[in-house]
Amino acid sequence: MIKTIIIVIVMLEVLIIGHEFGHFITAKKCGITVNEFAVGMGPLLLKKVKNGTQYSLRAFPIGGYCAMEGEDVDTGSSGSFVSKSIPKRILVVSAGAIMNYLMAIAILIVLLMIVGFATNTLSGVVEGSPADLAGLRAGDTIIRVDDTPTKDWSAVVDAISEAEEGDSLTVTVDRDGETLEMKDVTVLKNEEGNLYIGIYAGRSRSLPKAVINSFKESVELVKLMYQSLWMLITGGASVNDVVGPVGMVSVMDEGVSTGGLVYVLFMAALISVNLAVINLLPLPALDGGRLLFLLLCAITRKELDPEIEGRIHYIGFLLLMLLAVLITVKDIHQFILK
Repeated sequence: MIKTIIIVIVMLEVLIIGHEFGHFITAKKCGITVNEFAVGMGPLLLKKVKNGTQYSLRAFPIGGYCAMEGEDVDTGSSGSFVSKSIPKRILVVSAGAIMNYLMAIAILIVLLMIVGFATNTLSGVVEGSPADLAGLRAGDTIIRVDDTPTKDWSAVVDAISEAEEGDSLTVTVDRDGETLEMKDVTVLKNEEGNLYIGIYAGRSRSLPKAVINSFKESVELVKLMYQSLWMLITGGASVNDVVGPVGMVSVMDEGVSTGGLVYVLFMAALISVNLAVINLLPLPALDGGRLLFLLLCAITRKELDPEIEGRIHYIGFLLLMLLAVLITVKDIHQFILK
């Protein structure tokens, strides 16, 4: 459990600092003065001032922040947030979520390079299975099942799934450049109801393929997040399904022990996408709330008083903190009951 707690803390801290760094670097490029870039929260441990920015290490590893000049109050400075054009402010506010999304893609690339991709070249055959009895062996590349060409592993799985239990298939393979037909490969059904013939897919690793698939997987994770939010709104999911850092430790503990690094990387990508999506919700104190006000300013061509907007975001922040406390209490209660 201690190991899982450390993993969760480090994971969340890295993802949050990545988010804040997105705001930081974009603000710098847009000419906005960043007064402080902090790692952690609470009492100051270490600091270094460079080019007008204080870089801080604070006591509690539970987040961080990027404090920009004139973010909530018009200071009259040429380097203040409110002095910049609306497009620049929109870019700076959006940069945190964009950085989290890019981090998720990077994590998925690493994950896919570790796991690899299933191929139609077999890594092994189950001893005594229909495939073994028919003569298939490791290293065979399945090029056809009956009359269906199989250019990849998914095509092999689809071809077997379209059969029925007890059917006899003819599996054509390429073995060291020679084409061979393995006849009378009987289709069986396991306890879960899945059809199989007793073969294991090979694995390959390709960086271009990992990059392409990481974008596809990240889009699927975004869809999953919005579907989950919609289920919460419509009652399709319970508030009890929502977890905070404490609940995350409990959820991840078993996964870390069984899935190891692969599980940790997947969860990191999922949480990074989660941060991107949640932060863009049009709620006060979130980046999405700030974007909403900026869009209203762009439409009405009238600036909202920064102090009024600041108060709205402050109230929103207090409500979010209250929600975080309630979720944490709920997670602790469920943890104790386990």
